[in-house]
Amino acid sequence: MHYSYGLEIINLEQLKEMYYEPGLLQKLLGFNRQPLRPVVAIGNIKLQPEILEQKIEPNTTNLKIKLKNRGGGIGRVEVRINGSELISDARR
Repeated sequence: MHYSYGLEIINLEQLKEMYYEPGLLQKLLGFNRQPLRPVVAIGNIKLQPEILEQKIEPNTTNLKIKLKNRGGGIGRVEVRINGSELISDARR
């Protein structure tokens, strides 16, 4: 399942940390008196970086990428090959 944000498709797993509320139904029905935690309105979410460019440098095995910050910042950039992590943080 996914959420559409304009032309952007966001996997629900990406939103879980921000929006998952354990016991939500019990809280809404009044069986659990704990307050709902504050969340950011879905229309104000900050998107992950966009990959602008990727190229392999001639005569090397170096891959260069350019990322565009779309409000969510640029954190750790993992490099994976066939699902296996090769570099844990490629920002340097």
